[in-house]
Amino acid sequence: MDAVRPPARRARAAKRRGPSRLGTTLGALAMLAVGARTQAIGRFPPPDFDSGYALPRTQWPAPRAEWLGVLDVTVLAVGLCLAVYLALVRRSRRGILWLSIACLAYLGFYRKGCVCPIGAIQNAALAFADPTYAISTGIILFLVLPLLFALWAGRVFCGGVCPLGAIQDVVLVRPVRVPVPLAAALTFLPWAYLGLAVTAVVTRGDFLICRYDPFVAFFRRSGSATMLGAGGALLLLAVVVGRPYCRFLCPYGILLGLFSRASRHRISVTPDVCIRCGLCHDACPFDAIRPPETREKKQRGRSGSVRFFTLALPVLAAAAGFGLGPLLAPRGTFPGAVAALGAGLGKSGTFRTAGALLGLFLGGVLLTKILCRLRPENREDYEAVPSECVACGRCFAVCPRERFRRGEVGMPDDAGDGPTSIAPAVVEQPRDTGNDCPNLMNS
Repeated sequence: MDAVRPPARRARAAKRRGPSRLGTTLGALAMLAVGARTQAIGRFPPPDFDSGYALPRTQWPAPRAEWLGVLDVTVLAVGLCLAVYLALVRRSRRGILWLSIACLAYLGFYRKGCVCPIGAIQNAALAFADPTYAISTGIILFLVLPLLFALWAGRVFCGGVCPLGAIQDVVLVRPVRVPVPLAAALTFLPWAYLGLAVTAVVTRGDFLICRYDPFVAFFRRSGSATMLGAGGALLLLAVVVGRPYCRFLCPYGILLGLFSRASRHRISVTPDVCIRCGLCHDACPFDAIRPPETREKKQRGRSGSVRFFTLALPVLAAAAGFGLGPLLAPRGTFPGAVAALGAGLGKSGTFRTAGALLGLFLGGVLLTKILCRLRPENREDYEAVPSECVACGRCFAVCPRERFRRGEVGMPDDAGDGPTSIAPAVVEQPRDTGNDCPNLMNS
């Protein structure tokens, strides 16, 4: 009897505890359900404040459907193919202009300037520095496709597809030439912008190109007053200066220029033989067409290069000092204080190394530019520089040879057979009157 009693008491105690455990479990589930419902009520819909507070708008565009991303890449690829056809086969300025306007409407105002190859540089740099960052296939294609086309046919992306170039091109009314020394100095800015953008995205994850895009505020029809003002100022400058952002700020343009130097098919000014009339040089608002080089011009170019080297040498020394100072300076010196100031923004080693690499990069770029200026160029005819020509087609519209080939102008009455007969009618007229070939330019 005593041996049986303890199990019986345990059984009766278990029966008494059973409903209690079940009630506890049900109560916990009910509390979780009520808490989830309360949390959902707290999130959706947004709270209605009596103070007139409005929820801020998101900075980044909302994700789109996958098929729309495929459509964007398709538009980019088709636009590049059409640009190659219009620039190299048809040689049509009008076709290139209409293609750029169509790409401005879709990639610019409809897609609001995102995704673009210029901003994709930062995504690629962050993916290279941070293995955990996932970069989409669409961004990779937007970055790589224009470079591959530049390697094959030059900067056709700039002339026919890029919305940033198109919005500057359509407002260009009466271009003026930028002085050669000033233009040579300003071409250093895109390299500095590229180095700063890559350094910022690697060290801090900050996308400077996207944050300070001067035309995205117009594409999205919203933005801060500062960016709207900067974009408006650039557009006003683009009325008289051909594509100021593309020539003196765009970091992607310098990459396209490097690839275009090795392009297999390049933009040629004339289809057969240059008659040295100079109309293409006068019509190019980007100074991408170089005149023939003579011995006197080469000598003056060397003298100008020496002056440029003398002026740029202090800048080169400052860039090298900025790069090597934080690495080599002892504690307590001025470069060490600069390195400590940079360390306050993040990890000391990361910023110190990034600053050194940036300084060495900019110093190397400046030294390369100086050496290129010292190297003489040999040109017998007017030629388009592949790294600077944006394939806009303006030279096609004014070249007498090109217009004769298309049948827009005829041969002189006393000329012989073949395209060479147009040469005397052009060369005999002086270039300094401003009325060169009025029947060709105004027809």
